[in-house]
Amino acid sequence: MKKLIALFVCAFVAMTTVFAQEHLTFKGVSIDGTTSNFVKELETKGFVKVGVQDGSAILTGKFAGRDATVFTYSSPKSKNVYRVCAMYEAGSKWSMVENVYNDVKDMLTQKYGEPTSVTESANGYTNEYTDLLHELHMDRLTWQSMWSVDKGIIYVKVAHDYSIGNVVIVGYEDKANSQDTNNEYLDDL
Repeated sequence: MKKLIALFVCAFVAMTTVFAQEHLTFKGVSIDGTTSNFVKELETKGFVKVGVQDGSAILTGKFAGRDATVFTYSSPKSKNVYRVCAMYEAGSKWSMVENVYNDVKDMLTQKYGEPTSVTESANGYTNEYTDLLHELHMDRLTWQSMWSVDKGIIYVKVAHDYSIGNVVIVGYEDKANSQDTNNEYLDDL
């Protein structure tokens, strides 16, 4: 009887641990709950809220050793956070952009293993004559690595923002909350 009770307690603890960790994390904070609660957690990690745009909170702070602007994305109905992105300004030369991208990609690879997918090309081709910075500005460049993990998707990509310049974006999308958000949109159809 004691063995049965001990087995039940162990199973309960294991199940509780699994359910407590069902969401992807960003800087150690579970990507779950309302935007305001998520922002409060990030503020305890040193981030500063600088605004709100279209329901997304915008924060600044250090992420993976670099100054970053962080954007949260949440469901319009439930207000639960489902995606968080950190954006780094990456400089005005391709070599600078590529260095930031490769540094982040290397760190993510150390943590999550080899990427699930990698696309690093301009309009489907890349050679020594391709001006990659020009292709980036023309929105004809895909430079992205993605990791599919049990709890969601993590990616790093290069982009160009006309108001900021060249950026590297690191995104974390929680699988469960992303699916819930998608279901809310499907309810509209």
